[in-house]
Amino acid sequence: MRKSNQLTPMTRQKEGRKTEGQNSKYWRVSRFPVVLFLLIANVLFGQNVKHSIYLIGDAGKDTLPGPALTMLEEELKLHQNSSVIFLGDNIYPAGLEGKEGNKKKHLSEMKLLSQLERTRDFTGHVFWVPGNHD
Repeated sequence: MRKSNQLTPMTRQKEGRKTEGQNSKYWRVSRFPVVLFLLIANVLFGQNVKHSIYLIGDAGKDTLPGPALTMLEEELKLHQNSSVIFLGDNIYPAGLEGKEGNKKKHLSEMKLLSQLERTRDFTGHVFWVPGNHD
């Protein structure tokens, strides 16, 4: 004889479908207020970006702009009302080294110019922070 609390596979399957159907109906009905709330909140509290700040560091390794500087330049063209902060190590590895006319000094200047040129047509704010290699 079978206990009354045991279910046959057929009964479990039927009850499973019934439960799934109830859950689906529950989620269809109860999701609507959540979605409506999110839409209203987005309209009422959605914010437009008024000013962006771009941070870039360790950009002074190469004399030609790498992918990060190139991407920064493109972003600055699109968002003139923003600021960019160069976070140091703008001339890597030893800062501005050498005397006037020296090859090392010229190389150091080229590294710095590769960064400066990215902000040439930029009308926003540009800040430079010296690093431990500058």
